Amino acid sequence: MWAQLITMRLKPGQDEGLATVIEQLRATEQPGSGMVRSLALRDQKDPAKVSFLVVFESEEAARARESDERRQAGLEAARA
Repeated sequence: MWAQLITMRLKPGQDEGLATVIEQLRATEQPGSGMVRSLALRDQKDPAKVSFLVVFESEEAARARESDERRQAGLEAARA
């Protein structure tokens, strides 16, 4: 098993947009990526701060997913 903790900030005024971001991230996932589970965690003291704990089968699967061009193209909507 291998895990990554990814932290991001929601843009001001877009606190309700978290559900949309989560759906956009799920839509970019490719079959066989090695991802086992993903959890979204919102900071209670700073609601604009969101962390994602993503668990993979292995470090190699996580690294391959990072460089997958199909996934990178799909992430553009979430980054906006």
